[in-house]
Amino acid sequence: MIEVPAPANPFGQPARRIEQLLQFVPQGPRGNRVKISGTVTCRRDDETLFIENEKEGLLVETRQPGPLLPGDIVEVLGFPAKGEYTPKLEDAVFRKIASGQVPVPENVTTDEALKGTHDCRLVRIEATILDRTRYGHEQFLVLQSGGFIFNAYLEHKDGGLNFSYLQNGSRVAVTGVCVIDPGNDWQVGPEWRAKSFRLLMRYPGDIFLLMRPPWWNLQKMLWAVGILVVGVLLALAWVAILRRRVQKQTATIRRQLQTEATLKERYEDLFENANDMVFTHDLKGRITSVNTTGEHWLGRGRDEIISKNLIQFIAQEQREAVAQWLEQIAANVELAPAEWDFLGAAGQRLRLEISARLVGQPGKNNEIESVARDITERKRLEREILQISNREQRRIGHDLHDGVCQQLAAIAYRVDILADQLHEKKFPESSEAERIGSLLNEAMSQTRSVARGLFPVRLEEEGLVSALEEVVINAAKLFKVRCHFSCVEPHPKPETTAALHLYYIAQEAVLNAAKHGNATEISVAITRHHERFMLIVQDNGNGFEVAGRNLSGMGIRIMRYRAQVIGATLDLKSRPGQGTQVICTFYAAT
Repeated sequence: MIEVPAPANPFGQPARRIEQLLQFVPQGPRGNRVKISGTVTCRRDDETLFIENEKEGLLVETRQPGPLLPGDIVEVLGFPAKGEYTPKLEDAVFRKIASGQVPVPENVTTDEALKGTHDCRLVRIEATILDRTRYGHEQFLVLQSGGFIFNAYLEHKDGGLNFSYLQNGSRVAVTGVCVIDPGNDWQVGPEWRAKSFRLLMRYPGDIFLLMRPPWWNLQKMLWAVGILVVGVLLALAWVAILRRRVQKQTATIRRQLQTEATLKERYEDLFENANDMVFTHDLKGRITSVNTTGEHWLGRGRDEIISKNLIQFIAQEQREAVAQWLEQIAANVELAPAEWDFLGAAGQRLRLEISARLVGQPGKNNEIESVARDITERKRLEREILQISNREQRRIGHDLHDGVCQQLAAIAYRVDILADQLHEKKFPESSEAERIGSLLNEAMSQTRSVARGLFPVRLEEEGLVSALEEVVINAAKLFKVRCHFSCVEPHPKPETTAALHLYYIAQEAVLNAAKHGNATEISVAITRHHERFMLIVQDNGNGFEVAGRNLSGMGIRIMRYRAQVIGATLDLKSRPGQGTQVICTFYAAT
């Protein structure tokens, strides 16, 4: 080692070049100070100074204050020592000689920087930003170039810029002093490379943005792939859920179909094997379906029944009424079960009670469903019961007329004789006997009226019109009301059974008007409408609301039944305070 004595004024000695310093690095205790001249490339934290000449760079550690700028030419006096890779000066002092131009950095690659030839020199490297961070009073960039990752540091001062404006993935050119980290396997040879290096930037201007990161980058691609994967997973999960729901719904639908099929079979079985005639028809009466019972009752095959109008199977005299009934059903009017006479293939009559209702199905025309029950036998029994009742009623009337009335007449006659005898003897009881006789005569008169009602002799002898005149006269006397009768010419002459039922219908209507309607005037009339006659009983009584009243009373039910027995129809009209009108429409010969 060459020792260089330190003169009293060291700066008076000629300055050595930086490459000459490599020959004076002490290997043991600190040696003599040396003087180096060069151009300032970087000044950091007032303790570190980097200078270089045309070939070499040098790290100078100094505590001397004073501003220095890149490009200043200085002389430095200090103790040579080992640096991380190249020598450095410790405890140095400097003197500014002149101001020069800012040194131009040398463009290098990472491989060239790792060779160590650019240690402590100002270099410029193009790289891609991987990350930005800050540590203490420094901030640094994590850069990548040529497949090698290194850091670039910038001293952060108050008010200085930070790296927030830079984006990861940007392409930049970074200028700074290259500092080599040789590692532990240094060896001589062109193949050797340092472990790593770092750049010490001087100011924010040492970062030059070459190209912003592309919009579509790895991060976004990863995000897109992640979102796509999540979407696919969600889609698969949703497909699995939908599949499970579809399977569940399919099982439910299959069960419903099986249930519906079972119900359909049961319905068809009930429809075909029902004891009643079940059929459907459109609003005009054209039959659309009928069960086996209907085929049997009508004596015709299903092909002969379907598409035929219902009226064609009804007795001739009832067809007009059936047409009106169909119109009411089609208008969705709620009606009581109707009774009609159906004609079989052989012309035999079959009395059927029909319950019908209007049904509507989405996308289909409305239809009328009907259930017909054979009431022929029931009607026969009812007629027999009614005939027995009429017979017993006539018998009771006959007994009252010929028995009780005769007895009352005899008693009244004996009381009159007794009253005369008491009067001749001037007994005061004679007046009481006279009153008893008057009461007996009145009871006898009422009994005769009841007997005539129970046993309408004039009906059999003189006909319906005469019997109705008697009803009106008796009602006027019995209930003390104005009552009158009128009849069209020529008078109807219904057969005996029909006349008897019409008589009782009129009698029941007059009785209801007088006793329950509190009427003061009652009119009974027989009018004619085309080929049919109408028996009309009108009163001015209290009346009632037909729609809100239970019309299932015994009197009204009996009147309706009597009308049905003779093939007539009974209609009841009433309004509160406007009286009541009973109309019985029937066929009769004139």
